[in-house]
Amino acid sequence: MRKCRKCKINYVEESKKWCEECKIAPQTCECGCVFKSKKHDFCKSCRNTKGNDGICAVCHKKRHIYYDTNVCTTCYRFTHKYQININELIDLRKIDKCQLCGIEVSHHIGNGNGRAVIDHDHQTNKVRGVLCVHCNLIEGMIRDKQHLDSFYQNYLSYLEKET
Repeated sequence: MRKCRKCKINYVEESKKWCEECKIAPQTCECGCVFKSKKHDFCKSCRNTKGNDGICAVCHKKRHIYYDTNVCTTCYRFTHKYQININELIDLRKIDKCQLCGIEVSHHIGNGNGRAVIDHDHQTNKVRGVLCVHCNLIEGMIRDKQHLDSFYQNYLSYLEKET
């Protein structure tokens, strides 16, 4: 007898890998394929052909919907990455101006000017708001108030040299 490979608690016979509690019962898809899954009713190839396309509740685009939520995979990753719920993400997506410089931003631009970025503190992982790409870059480079003050003074003296 040895321990189960999944739970590592229950003992199983040498010829088996998993205990009865950990064993996933095989399912048969409508195409005849036998597969094991706790989450899905169809095999992977049938899920890919059928697709889980739908309208995302957050970004309102037709995309691949993440499992049984009404959210696309991209928006779901945002909720997981920033540890926020879907309603908080919807509120962030409604913000259409950079909260530092005030220019209009869009959440649906791939790269470039005017792209919205969700700003968060990397130590606490707390979301602060929505910034444009440029403000987010500058905000990330300025470490503290003392650094900001010295940067501003040096910047003013630098501009005076040119004139």
